[in-house]
Amino acid sequence: MRLENDDVFNCIYDDEFEKIPFLFRFGKKRAKAVIISLCVSFGLMLISTTVFLSTRELTEAPSLPGYEPIAFYSFNPVATGFMIIVTLMTILLGIWIVLSQWFERRAFKKASELSNKIYISERHKAELKWQEWKAQNRFD
Repeated sequence: MRLENDDVFNCIYDDEFEKIPFLFRFGKKRAKAVIISLCVSFGLMLISTTVFLSTRELTEAPSLPGYEPIAFYSFNPVATGFMIIVTLMTILLGIWIVLSQWFERRAFKKASELSNKIYISERHKAELKWQEWKAQNRFD
């Protein structure tokens, strides 16, 4: 994020942004690609969950004499594996986006704090010069 009229902030922010690992720096193209892949991944996750639940079969376990048989669902291992892989991929993409946003916000916060400190310091110096000038040019 660049501010048009604050060169000090822009310089500091560029330095802080360069400290972010390359993997977590999003430009416009990379951000669009990641958001699209996250949407596709989420869609695949929903589809795989539907397939996972539709492939279940009711199975009865062998029972002991005098006990009722136990019924449970068994799932297709291929659908289960696909659903787990797609879900993990979606979660990892989401974590990647959250971490990159956190890095960028931290860089912005550091840059704005340091820029504010520099501004206050420069204003204080100007005030001291003004006070000195007033003291030298006083009419008694």
